[in-house]
Formats: sequence, structure tokens, C-alpha cells
Amino acid sequence: MKNLQLVALGAIAVVLIGCSKSESVKTVLSPSVAQAAEHLTVDKVILTDSMTIIDFSFTPGPEGSWVRIAPTASISADGGKKLQIIGTKNIPMGETPTETFMFRDYTFSLIFPPISRKAKSLDFAEGGEGGWTIKGINLDGKSTTVAYADTAANREYAALALAYEREVQRLEAQREAQHKRELAAAQQASQQKFYCKLCGKEFPSIKAMYAIGERCYSHPTGKYGDPWGKHVPY
Repeated sequence: MKNLQLVALGAIAVVLIGCSKSESVKTVLSPSVAQAAEHLTVDKVILTDSMTIIDFSFTPGPEGSWVRIAPTASISADGGKKLQIIGTKNIPMGETPTETFMFRDYTFSLIFPPISRKAKSLDFAEGGEGGWTIKGINLDGKSTTVAYADTAANREYAALALAYEREVQRLEAQREAQHKRELAAAQQASQQKFYCKLCGKEFPSIKAMYAIGERCYSHPTGKYGDPWGKHVPY
């Protein structure tokens, strides 16, 4: 999935930075929903050639709250296939949550792959236990379609996509380096031989040394067939 995110985000960044005059944006303002999520409001849905952006408002209770979005979040248009989240704005994804304050709306955006401009409705599901679910986001309501090449919103989301891509690449490189270290350690351990410091017998591994039925006859109790007369590694 990380590799897919890298490809998607790279494509998004390239298209956004170098988009042409012919690209257009459909913005659906305050869409109605068939099934809402508690404390969560869909403020806007933005459909571009490169991505789908959903702007949300979260209204916490009297004691405030903590918010984050699960990396399993997805959308589906008109009951079609699920499209996995590829970025966020103003909310962490699968990390330490952000604190919100009582009775104060907290706004954030989620970014997904593009969908058809002809889509009638959109379903959103965060996934996981207790995740947000919103069904039937109406895309046929009040909307505006504008053509643009270089706007503040365009530059902002392009920068976001690039920053997210770099973070994914950094984590992938970190994980790959850790994997190589673990592999090298495992290979070194597999080549290491173990000896019993009492009888001097050689073993290919600690597991073999402590195998069922293996006893050290130089051990004080091992001489008498005691099963606890085990070898002592060094």
C-alpha cells in the first residue's frame, strides 16, 4: 500500500504543479448526506482531475476531544470500488491525535484519488473500531465548476502531496534499513556455533542445545539421566 501511495502522490504532485488551463474543479458546497456521523459535518467536496478533497468540520463536546484519521479511511462513488486515502490536511493520520477544544469547530481535509465528475453520491468510511462513517454525500446539490491553472488552493495541495510523499519515502527507507540490519544479525546468528562449557560439545544453535532428550553428562545431575542436567552455553 505504501508503494501505491508513493505512485499516487507523485502523480498528484506532478499534475498539480504542471496543470493546464483546461483543468477544472467542481466544488460541492455543504452537501446533504443520507447518514451522518456524530459531531462531524461535510463542509465541501472538491473534485479535480487529480484528486478528491473532502473538507470537514468536527464539533467536540464540552470537554474537548482528540482527533486523528485512520490510514484505512476510504471513499466510494455511487457504490463503486473503495479508494484509499492518500493525504490529509490539518489532522494526523494514524499518529498521535490532535487536541480540539470544547465547542470550537475543528476543520480538516482528507485527500483521496479522483472520481468521476458525473458521480451522484459519495460514501466515506474511516474503518476500524469506532471509525466515522458518512453515507450518501450528495454531489448533485449546489456546486460550482471553475477552470484554473495556478491558484492558491492548487499550490497548497500540491505542496501537501509532495510533503506527504517525502515522509512516506523517509519511512520506507528507515524500514528498509532496519530490515537489512535484522537480516544481517539473523545471518550472523545462524553461522554462530554454540558450545557447552561443561562437556565442550558443539551445537549449531541454542535450540539444538536445549532439544528434548539432550543432556550434558558432565553436569552433576546429567550423569544420572536427570532431564534437568542440561548443557551450559558459553
